[in-house]
Amino acid sequence: MRPSVRHSPLPAALITALPLALALGATPAHACSLAPPWAYRHPSRLAFLGTPTADTVFAGTGTMPFVEAPGHFGRGTARAVHGQRVRVDRLGARARRALPAGVREVLLVPWDYAADCRPVPWGRSARWLPDSMSGLFTATLRPREHWAGDLPTLDITPFLQPYRDPSPDTTVRDGLPRPRLGVERLLRLYDELWEPDARLDTVQALAWAERLRADTSLAGRYPATAFIHEALGVFNAARLQALRIPVAGTFRLEVTIDSQPTRLLYVRTVARPTYATPSFRTGGDTTLAPPNPRSYDLLATAAPLIDRLAPSCQYGGDRTIAYVYMPWHGQPAPNGAGVWDGAFDERLFPAMLSAEERRLMQDRVRAASVARMDSMTKARLAGVRPPPTPPYQPTYPMRFTQDPTGPMRVDGTIALAHLGTARVRGERISRETLPCGP
Repeated sequence: MRPSVRHSPLPAALITALPLALALGATPAHACSLAPPWAYRHPSRLAFLGTPTADTVFAGTGTMPFVEAPGHFGRGTARAVHGQRVRVDRLGARARRALPAGVREVLLVPWDYAADCRPVPWGRSARWLPDSMSGLFTATLRPREHWAGDLPTLDITPFLQPYRDPSPDTTVRDGLPRPRLGVERLLRLYDELWEPDARLDTVQALAWAERLRADTSLAGRYPATAFIHEALGVFNAARLQALRIPVAGTFRLEVTIDSQPTRLLYVRTVARPTYATPSFRTGGDTTLAPPNPRSYDLLATAAPLIDRLAPSCQYGGDRTIAYVYMPWHGQPAPNGAGVWDGAFDERLFPAMLSAEERRLMQDRVRAASVARMDSMTKARLAGVRPPPTPPYQPTYPMRFTQDPTGPMRVDGTIALAHLGTARVRGERISRETLPCGP
């Protein structure tokens, strides 16, 4: 999945939307692409080396939540579901724990996938592996009551499966990168890696990245390179989650735009950062640990009345959800005291306007857009090249101040497009945060 772009305006229809990661359970409204299974580990998937046989067996649908829809390998219509018997050559560690001792064969049931990645029935021959070449498979074991008799039964999407040693002929393409690990080494690597559902802290994640980079048998080879990036991604996520957020909570703001009467605006943030803006390495920096982010974003909701705040960050109704932006900082003092600069997303402020004021603002936005397009068209017809867009420079006009005692105070001035210059003063009235996630 990706998070918002720093300070960049979202289309109006998307202001209250949240980025969602797409997986097999994606809804029909989304399109997605499957990730190659070799660089993506899932706790439910088992890895093993196997050799296909020519035998097929009726398997039924098991617990697969399939739909009928056009797939990538066929029409995706309902039909009797069969699997192909595969002889087990070697099991990975997790497969050894999950499968019966001494297992010699398993049944692999192929599933196609729709445009939104939801599983659909396989439309080709049940003997989906036409040759008898061995390879590495990763598949999901069914509950025991859904096996084909005593034959361990696993569901699989035949996308870039099985994984096989690359052909010596470098002109032969099989959809996987080169250079890459052989099947035996990759199976051992899966056994050596951290558990896919483990929660690593920054020290553990960085240690894994360093260990993988130092192993000469993995150097520069797919998917070991991808797991180094995964470990560094886990490092970044753990660092972000470990940061204590000083400004999380609910604020009561007094907002004065130009000479207009002062209005009230309530803002409530989430408890954890939504996204961090990465920093770019400087020349000569070869350290493995990613540098500290430049900033982070907090999802936030705003309303003129506290009981009109969105109930959660996934709320898809008419409540306002945007962001609070913060430059990266160190951990706050143990007593919470400190001073931090930050910024309220200007899309939070229209929440305090009346319906008529919002309509007039939207008219001004449309008029400005039309004028800008007209100006660009005239310049283009006149052969005048538009000036280059200057690089974006974030600003943080709000100052958040927390004394050892008393509420956090906020003060600053912000220019609001199509509204005017706003003076903002207020304080945090509670530590209650915007719920986000399941």
